[in-house]
Amino acid sequence: MDFFSSTVDEAWVDSTVTAFNNLKYDITDKRTTKWRRTAIKQKQGQSKNSQIKQHAHSVQRQDSDRFIPIRDEGNHFDQQQTYQHQRAKNELLENSNRINADVDDDDDGDEAEQHEASEEHKSEQHKILSFKSKAPEPSDGYISNLRVLYTVGASSSNGKQNGNKSKSRHICQTAERILDAPDLMDDFYLNLLDWGCNNIIAIGLGSAVYLWNSENGEIKTLHDFGDEVYVCSIAWNHDSQYIAVGTSSNVIYLFDSKTYKVLRKLHGHSARISSLSWNHSILSTGSADSTIRNNDVRKKNHLISIFGQSRNSNSNVGADEQQQHEQEICGLKWNNKVNARYLASGSNDNKCCIWCLDNPQQPIYQFTESLSAVKALAWCPWNENLLANGGGSGDRKIRIYNIADGNLCNYVDTESQVCSLVWNPFEREILSSHGFSKNQLSIWKYPSLKKTHDLTGHTSRVLHTALSPNGEMVCSAAADETLRFWRVFENTQKNKHDANAGSNMNELHLAQAHDKNKLMHGLNLRIR
Repeated sequence: MDFFSSTVDEAWVDSTVTAFNNLKYDITDKRTTKWRRTAIKQKQGQSKNSQIKQHAHSVQRQDSDRFIPIRDEGNHFDQQQTYQHQRAKNELLENSNRINADVDDDDDGDEAEQHEASEEHKSEQHKILSFKSKAPEPSDGYISNLRVLYTVGASSSNGKQNGNKSKSRHICQTAERILDAPDLMDDFYLNLLDWGCNNIIAIGLGSAVYLWNSENGEIKTLHDFGDEVYVCSIAWNHDSQYIAVGTSSNVIYLFDSKTYKVLRKLHGHSARISSLSWNHSILSTGSADSTIRNNDVRKKNHLISIFGQSRNSNSNVGADEQQQHEQEICGLKWNNKVNARYLASGSNDNKCCIWCLDNPQQPIYQFTESLSAVKALAWCPWNENLLANGGGSGDRKIRIYNIADGNLCNYVDTESQVCSLVWNPFEREILSSHGFSKNQLSIWKYPSLKKTHDLTGHTSRVLHTALSPNGEMVCSAAADETLRFWRVFENTQKNKHDANAGSNMNELHLAQAHDKNKLMHGLNLRIR
């Protein structure tokens, strides 16, 4: 007799194995993003609901004694229905014989009409249910997710018939790539995402800045500032040689993008730096202290001017009267990264100001139509006098201004918080990112500002967007701690430019590139 079989109780062994198999130990919740934790909870809730529905369905099937027969033409389940069907068929035959006997000289067209009438009458006799009225029209602004399946063929045929009508391009409704971004701060006033011309995305997650190479997927840590400091703003310069980072410690750090070393630190603000914008060697910084400082990073004494405040200490005008913005500067954008002329600033005081380096004491224009904070700012790529801005949750409007005369060109109510704006560099369109309630990206036609597409997928407000160097992809960062990449824009002129290399348009681009190379060649961060 085996020793173990005589000494070990088999029932005890089976109970131990069963308890071990039922043991639940999940360590994935220790470090997971918000959307993963939400997905796990939803999955558990769905499984419980499905079990309840299955139980209720089984109970109904046990208690039910109903029998519904198959009603088709082959199985006549009722003698009365068979009699009525045969009677209608005989009446149709008699009518057709009578018509053929009376009218012998009718042409083929009349016979076809009679045949169609008889077929319609026959189909009406066989109908059990029919709709008396058409389906209701959809509400204004409704866009079906399946419209591509049912409109591509119709749009293509209409385009062939009507050559003057423009073809609607297809935009994929789902993101091409999704990346996790843990510890991304849910703060409307920060600017934590930028896409450099070197095809590297810089993003601030908590106290660290990460670089993601979109060509090979490589991830590197630029710098970690520690637990007591968090990243507030990020901006590449025009050639992606340097990157500026604003922090909650009131200091701006300048990094070399190749060596990841700190080249210098810029001091002067008394609160966190929430917005940055480059104009060749000039770095403009916006802070929660409501000031905008212009710094020439090549000089030892880097401060060259403060917008809205005179540097003359002997001025008789008080500092409060000189300062235009009264709250945190959450939006800052030069109209060109190389040789810009105008700087747009948005603040939590609901103002949008236009500045010029020639006159730093007061803005050229001051727009006060917004009813909430102005963070979203975007200059038009084909017209440097057009500026688009968006209001927060209390305003929810996109406005287009012409800086040449200071007039409001058009505006639209988006019905949700406007967090960021990106112009289409190839067509007359503008993309906006939003918060509650859809957390979507929307595409609008310019100048009519009619919505054409809604891109959904984020589960929290889309705080930041960045345009790829080729102008075709848009990266969005949301409070759900994810990065999503959308192929929304299309370079329709790419093939034409390749075919017409010697055209006047290409010559103009070459001349502009030559001028930019001259300016780019002179940027060096050696302190003088």
